[in-house]
Amino acid sequence: MEMIGAAQDARSIRVRLDVQLALTGDGEAERRLAETAAPGDGEAVDAAVACLGLAHLAWQRQQYDEAHAYGARVTRILSGWTSPQPQPQAMLRVAVAVLDLRVAQARPMPGENPDAHAVALLTLAREDALSSKDLPIIGAWAQGGAELAAYRGDDETARELFTLATRVGTHVGMFFPPGQAERLDAALADEERRESLLVAWRGRPVAAAAARIRELMSDLLA
Repeated sequence: MEMIGAAQDARSIRVRLDVQLALTGDGEAERRLAETAAPGDGEAVDAAVACLGLAHLAWQRQQYDEAHAYGARVTRILSGWTSPQPQPQAMLRVAVAVLDLRVAQARPMPGENPDAHAVALLTLAREDALSSKDLPIIGAWAQGGAELAAYRGDDETARELFTLATRVGTHVGMFFPPGQAERLDAALADEERRESLLVAWRGRPVAAAAARIRELMSDLLA
């Protein structure tokens, strides 16, 4: 069993590496991602990460329909996925919510409601994020909330959630689309105000920051 687990870990590391390589223009890495993302091929988590990587590649190429379609494939994989570990589901749902919001900012799609979709995904991610007690995952959930708040033009909530995510520690890394987040970046433009918020929260316990995240996200997703 240990050998099987090690092999699965090696495959997952390979997929994450292929995502990074594909984003730098490595065609072979892109081909491997497409193979891993194929239905019924390999572990669900690897297929979901591969689909997310292909979505980010399409986003980078400004192929927004394709990016959206790959994000939808991640959601479909997650809908049939059961795992004793809540972290991957939470992170991937947050990632797709952020992807959809960024795509909607770049090119709105007729008939789509990215706000409602983001709310649905972040709501599904809530239980997994909070039950994991994993602060970086809770921070990623908060950062997804910051993107949603910024999308709505609620800059104050966006700033506070982003600051709280920084306080508890989050490592979204490859899980969020590469490049700038137009509305969130605008909400965070007041660096002095953002820093003053962070200084205030650094003086308080992490548990208090996590509790404030739950409170803000509850209001945001209501």
